[in-house]
Amino acid sequence: MTRRSDRELTDSRSPDAEELGARVNVANRAGAILFISIHSNAYEKDPGVSGVMSFHNGGADDARLARSLLDGVGTATGLERVGLERASFFVLRNSDMPSALVEIGFMTNARDEAKLASPEFRMEAARGLLVGIVEYLGAR
Repeated sequence: MTRRSDRELTDSRSPDAEELGARVNVANRAGAILFISIHSNAYEKDPGVSGVMSFHNGGADDARLARSLLDGVGTATGLERVGLERASFFVLRNSDMPSALVEIGFMTNARDEAKLASPEFRMEAARGLLVGIVEYLGAR
């Protein structure tokens, strides 16, 4: 885990790219075997949208990791699997190891927001991430 807020690795006035680069550099320098970026989504156009999404940069290992995380979190939390998508996010493009970005729930959905506020739900989501990681590593 690299941080607990949006700006911990660089100065608060640093550009976003510098902060994102610092996050990836932590994993790359440590020789991490996986890079997983965990978020809560938002979709202002439709507050009814709810669930878990996972993104990868297109590589086969990245896609398999993203799928395992999506399925693990979806099963553990009961959240609908909204989608598995390819994306060119900075942290996915620049990590040296298989990487995925997971969106756990939508802050713009009242039910998801209430779940995200629950320590029990967050523990379920963490267990789902663990299951996804173990599944991915076991299939290598």
